[in-house]
Amino acid sequence: MTDRTNFKLRSRKRKCFLDVVDDTTIKKQEIINKSFEFIKNFEWCHLVAYRDYKHYSIWYGLNSFAWEVITQEEAERRAKQKIEWIIDKYDFLKYNNEWLIIALTSFTYNLWYPPSGYDRFIRNNYYEWLKNRIKEYNRAGWNVLKWLVKRRQAEADLF
Repeated sequence: MTDRTNFKLRSRKRKCFLDVVDDTTIKKQEIINKSFEFIKNFEWCHLVAYRDYKHYSIWYGLNSFAWEVITQEEAERRAKQKIEWIIDKYDFLKYNNEWLIIALTSFTYNLWYPPSGYDRFIRNNYYEWLKNRIKEYNRAGWNVLKWLVKRRQAEADLF
């Protein structure tokens, strides 16, 4: 009888552990989807690779090789995979502010690295400085790009 009671307790503990993991996974998946929807507003839709400043890109600004052709489903899968990689690599989920995470993810998706000093600004609640820092990244080469100015403003307005 004692063994049976212990089994029930152990199984309850496992269930609770799985519930916690599921909640985190669901939150992460929601942020990935919202980040993807936000990023789609600023990326061009090409199914054939094109020259993008210094490299080749394909749908949603993903790096590619010359003349690669993909489907829309493949492009979305790759984009979400890149977003998940960014969130994991820079541990953005620790901030507990969904809009801040989406803004940082969008910025990092575009440049492959987050804004310099971002962690220090967030820890010290210097959000205005961070917004200004994000807005500085509006160039390709030496040229200020209007669409990049709009994107940076939208990212800064998220938090």
